[in-house]
Amino acid sequence: MKKLIHLAATVMLLTACSSDLKVTVNNNVELEYGDKLDNTLLYDKEKSDEDITVKEVKNFDAKKTGEQEITVVFCDPDEKTKEETVKISVKDTKKPVIKLKKEKVEITAGDKFDAASNIESVKDPVDGDLKKSEDKKLTKNGYIITSDVNAKKAGSYTVKVTAYDMNGNKAESSYKVTVKKKPQEQTPTQNNGQSSGNSYTNNQGSYNKPSAGNTGSNKNQPNQNRRLVRQE
Repeated sequence: MKKLIHLAATVMLLTACSSDLKVTVNNNVELEYGDKLDNTLLYDKEKSDEDITVKEVKNFDAKKTGEQEITVVFCDPDEKTKEETVKISVKDTKKPVIKLKKEKVEITAGDKFDAASNIESVKDPVDGDLKKSEDKKLTKNGYIITSDVNAKKAGSYTVKVTAYDMNGNKAESSYKVTVKKKPQEQTPTQNNGQSSGNSYTNNQGSYNKPSAGNTGSNKNQPNQNRRLVRQE
């Protein structure tokens, strides 16, 4: 009887040992910054027990770049579980996106010019809007504007926008600015066949208007004056 009990206990122990979950984990898994973790990448389905699933993942941060060691709890349909450590690597390969309103901008000399007014948006695909910075040495989390525009002088100029995300990924975009000459104001002139005073002008020359009362015997005087001052 004792032998039978001992044998039964041994069989139960062997059965329990053989019932441990078999899981082959995948180490050195690479993930994109900010992406949701795909649990099927954490283990080799072909080399693990059938119907194995991931029940829980501990210590994973999708927005922490570099190497991470995470704890993964696997289970089967019978709720048997097993913990494994998996090494993953999070990389940020996506650059910021700069959107401009126009590729070319035209202004007139003397107009006010704001280089930022032509920027529609500057965003990181994961972290969202990036803010403008006045720090020309900026290398992370923001964008700067460099411009050689002289709004008082006619010519062609360039505005460049440089953006950096949280992890230092860099993007650049630029647009042209044309400053046109300011139109000159024209002074009104009179040239309608006569000038002020008693002088007249036609296409044959100039002559003086006869004074009042000087008619009759001097009828031909205008013609004589015309001959005297006629311009060849």
